[in-house]
Amino acid sequence: MATTRIGAAMRARKPGIVAGSALGLLFCAWALLYLTGLFPYLGYKSNTERFDSMFDNPSHLGWTAVTGLDAWPETFLLFTGQEVFIDYRVDIRRGSLWLFVRPWASWDFATQERVTESGHGRLVHRVASTGLYHIVAQPSNARGPGRGYDLTYTATWGATWGANRAAGR
Repeated sequence: MATTRIGAAMRARKPGIVAGSALGLLFCAWALLYLTGLFPYLGYKSNTERFDSMFDNPSHLGWTAVTGLDAWPETFLLFTGQEVFIDYRVDIRRGSLWLFVRPWASWDFATQERVTESGHGRLVHRVASTGLYHIVAQPSNARGPGRGYDLTYTATWGATWGANRAAGR
């Protein structure tokens, strides 16, 4: 009887072990591709966001609506000499898209851009020193047409070793 219970418990755990192993292998494959530069991506976001301000000035009081996918981390350990990028495509009806890369604990050495017209592009930031960096793409009501914001955007971000590493320097 005890052997049957142990066997049943092992069979019940087998799908979890298989799923955990598959997830571990997937992470190892991604890490290998990232470190070799073949797949430099760290995050992805695709949203339609709307904010309607309660007042005529660009206040933060109002209501928002968000649909889409926003489930990726924004803080990463990056190394001196890496180039961080944010590729974006945006359709702006009101407001702007604010992109920035900065050291986690301060705004020193930050690279930022406010996109106020629909289109696509890339923001690039060279990492000055190894540490944690914050990478963000988010809507803003600070600039751009209209009051509040209403935009649809897709952003992918990652890091490469830049031209110096590729050239063997």
